[in-house]
Amino acid sequence: NPNPNPNPNPNPNPNPNPNPNPSSYNRSVHSGLLNLLPNSYVVEFIQVLYHLPPVREHILNHLCMKELCLTCELSFLFHMMNHSKGVTAEPRNFLRILRQIKEAGALGLLEGTESSRDTLLSLRIQAFCRFLLQHLSKENSQTGHKDVIREAFEFKYQRTRECLGGKHSDIDIEPGMTVKMEYPRVRRKATFEELLEQGLNAEKTQRVWCERCMTYCMMKKKKSMIQCPNILIVNANINSEADLDLWRTRDQQSSTPNTAKSTTKKTHPSNNTNPLRSSDATSNKSPTGSPGEGGEAPGGGGDAKDAATSPSTSSATSPEVPATWVASHLKLRFDTEKSWCHAERGVPSDFPPLDLVKSQGTPSEEDSTPPSRPAPTPHAPDVTDGKRPETPKKSSPRKGGMRTRGSPKWRIKEQKATKPPSGADASAASAAEKNKRDGAEKNNHKAKGTPPAEEQGNTDGKEGGEEDVKQKESKHQCAHFELVAVVSHVSDPPDTDSELNVYNAEHLTAHVRIEGEDGKKKWFLFNGFVITDSSLEDALEFKDFPWKQPCILVYQRHDIQQRVTIPERTAPILAHGLHAFLRPESLSIRSTIRVRTFAPLRPHERVGPEMRVAIDCEFVAVEKEETRTNRRTGKKIVVKPMRHSLARVSLVRASGPEAGRPLLDDYIVGSEQVVDYLTRYSGIEPGDLDRSISTRHLVTLKSAYVRLRYLADQGVIFIGHGLKSDFMLINIVVPKSQIVDTVDLYHLPGRRKLSLRFLAAHVLKLDIQGVTHDSIEDARTAMALYYRYERLKAQGYFEKALAQLYEIGDRVGFKA
Repeated sequence: NPNPNPNPNPNPNPNPNPNPNPSSYNRSVHSGLLNLLPNSYVVEFIQVLYHLPPVREHILNHLCMKELCLTCELSFLFHMMNHSKGVTAEPRNFLRILRQIKEAGALGLLEGTESSRDTLLSLRIQAFCRFLLQHLSKENSQTGHKDVIREAFEFKYQRTRECLGGKHSDIDIEPGMTVKMEYPRVRRKATFEELLEQGLNAEKTQRVWCERCMTYCMMKKKKSMIQCPNILIVNANINSEADLDLWRTRDQQSSTPNTAKSTTKKTHPSNNTNPLRSSDATSNKSPTGSPGEGGEAPGGGGDAKDAATSPSTSSATSPEVPATWVASHLKLRFDTEKSWCHAERGVPSDFPPLDLVKSQGTPSEEDSTPPSRPAPTPHAPDVTDGKRPETPKKSSPRKGGMRTRGSPKWRIKEQKATKPPSGADASAASAAEKNKRDGAEKNNHKAKGTPPAEEQGNTDGKEGGEEDVKQKESKHQCAHFELVAVVSHVSDPPDTDSELNVYNAEHLTAHVRIEGEDGKKKWFLFNGFVITDSSLEDALEFKDFPWKQPCILVYQRHDIQQRVTIPERTAPILAHGLHAFLRPESLSIRSTIRVRTFAPLRPHERVGPEMRVAIDCEFVAVEKEETRTNRRTGKKIVVKPMRHSLARVSLVRASGPEAGRPLLDDYIVGSEQVVDYLTRYSGIEPGDLDRSISTRHLVTLKSAYVRLRYLADQGVIFIGHGLKSDFMLINIVVPKSQIVDTVDLYHLPGRRKLSLRFLAAHVLKLDIQGVTHDSIEDARTAMALYYRYERLKAQGYFEKALAQLYEIGDRVGFKA
């Protein structure tokens, strides 16, 4: 029977697993990020940062003792992604710290706040991009280390404020990290390069108070990029349907709109699989050619001369790049005299070879710092309707209505009429011309009272020529960029109820280009924890996908490996973790050494793969569960799950002469309000986490995390019961080879899993968890179960004992 559901993306499984494994949707070796948590819209931009090698390696080397540090949490998350190949990681701790930063809430970046209710998700992710880069740079500068974030993303722009009333102007040099597209006020055709160029050279005129004139004047403000970054972040800045229609132009438009129309039809790249493509949105129709629809092929419109010199037209026909409106390769040229940055479409063949760039060494100071520029005149070339400013032509003096010999047309006629000399005549002519110039130069210096070039000290005239060449080169600095990532906004059908994504209205995706170990570059689509192969054409295709719009484009310099030093990866967690174990400090005022429930690590104890520890954790609730009802099935769907936070972690030595003695017993002081202590299951009392009255050993969550990471990185074996869920809530990745989980040891395939209390009662003959839970008691019980398993396994009786254990469970209902 046909499916009566009109949804173009129907759920292929009518009875989905209520608790699906997100990692089963990953079809690559890369780590996905869970996007079912509040504020998890940021995970796609985190994926982009992770796959930029200079950024990733720099953040992985960061570790500080500041409690609320986004860079540290991003470092922990990147470490999880490094060790979670093909497995989904959860950004719980990163999102927890993000919620506690006041600036993030004030900017409307947090879901559920007053400032974020009227903010579109597509604009919110762009605001988050700006906030995150600036915040990471600020945190790195406070540590005193090299700020790779600023080195990679920062550029310089010249801000000019020109008072049209008082005819005076002020010029400042300011840094920036993102560029936003600027669209024409009147709806018309425009190229991607034109809109980007308007963003690079933004202008606006408004009436403001002038401090010099002491009155309200019309003030013209101009912001022009004068030094390019190594990684260019372009925000799409789409605010209307007219802006979005430009992105839905399939073919690239040339800068000159009057070239001859091409008869070649462009078809949609339908052979590239895109899991986001709906069945009714795929089309192979050719462009219609109507205004605003992208019907003109590359090079359509304009005269032949302009078409031949247009960079957009030359790259349009190149087989190296797809014929899309968005430029996959860019060339930015800087005219420092006019304070104007030109954007041109490029092709890979235009880029200089990397070996040539490498032979030139690190970039010179001249290229990294903007040269001095004269102040712009009050009547600088204006920019209107997104058009590039034209160079003002010098007026030619006229005599009796005829052009003088200095005019361009006269020189062309003179060159055509004069036949160039050849042979000996040419040498004689050149010598005579040289003598004539030298004589004129001497007369000129004699009239001014200055010596000629050959008499001015060490100057021989040759150096002056080299300086002129350098000035010309610095006048038009050129940077070559290639696209490496695109973050897009996707609107889901309104009648979709998904068991995987409870926020059915909208979400974000990211197309990222990743270089493999073999050196080959390949595109992938990141849709939360769903990762599939993609292509550059899919990343830049918006014409046939009305539910998709761009948000962020990331361009990378062609020679970034020679410009940005990728730091060597260190292990800061080892030094900090060992210090935290040897010298534990409590935040509680009433906590003393006498009331400690554990014996700290001693210097003679060796931490390594031969060490075994038993672990158990307790949690409290910091946010209650929210549910809604499925409109079709009537089932309850969890819109926002109950959010837990680590409240206690206990480690017990499971090897060596002191086996069974607690190594660590930390109570976690959280910065979030606890809504439910879950005392029946956690054993945590309200006063246990209060710094002023608690007698427990209180530490921050970051301090506890660093110690656990230290043990995991040293190869220590962890023994426990239900460690998978514990490590997931702690937000830490421990290799499977270092985990011994008694839930899996005492389990028959296809049968239910046994609780710790049931195993303790029928295997160890112990009564635990009577009134409340105690993490030290539970850790010791898991250790005892492990050693009983080892003994039964060595004797060959374990399989028989496990079968008898399930028979007992069937009789007593698996109760202790």
